[in-house]
Amino acid sequence: MNATYPILVVVTPSIPNTAQILTHVREKLQFVEKENESLSSQLEQLDQALVEKRDHLGKIKASRDAYRQKGRKIKQASVYITNPGLLDDIDVRPGGLFFVCFDDILL
Repeated sequence: MNATYPILVVVTPSIPNTAQILTHVREKLQFVEKENESLSSQLEQLDQALVEKRDHLGKIKASRDAYRQKGRKIKQASVYITNPGLLDDIDVRPGGLFFVCFDDILL
């Protein structure tokens, strides 16, 4: 029994210390779980905001593409050089200079 007595002396002080460590770890775990729940809710809110902004961006890009297509159609419909309305307002001089005729403009 003398051989086991020194082991009990060494183990006995470590039991309350181990209990304190376990209590501390449990409290820390509870704290981390609460913080994780808070961060999870923030992540869900940010994710929802991201989805809304992506949807909005998609709508903006679709409208931009529609305007680009409309602009292309307008450019194809009116070629500047052969447009008779524009040619009536421009006089071409023999030197290659262009002069705009302001006779038809109402002031």
